[in-house]
Amino acid sequence: MTLRSAVLAATALCMVTVPAHAFDCGKATTKVEKLICAKPELRAADDAMVVAYDKLRTASDATAKEALRISQLRWIRRRDECGGDGERDLATCVALETSMRRAVLTALP
Repeated sequence: MTLRSAVLAATALCMVTVPAHAFDCGKATTKVEKLICAKPELRAADDAMVVAYDKLRTASDATAKEALRISQLRWIRRRDECGGDGERDLATCVALETSMRRAVLTALP
């Protein structure tokens, strides 16, 4: 599956689910958060990842929830370090990181 296919699949998923936004775009502070808010395909991928996170969190006990929370914070820090010399590199990196995180959260290969 190509990155574009993954992003399109995430977009389609979000069209049939109620988005559970990870953050308020009106309060976006980081370069990555602002980029996610500016690009619908990144927003859709982020929303799909948050749905997967929330589903796993709901099914977890207290210990697993704390481990998941710590893991998510580490992932956010790594995602926020994305990018290269331009917005296109940043957008590609964020899309890939988000797709990989969703795969981890849903145990996709």
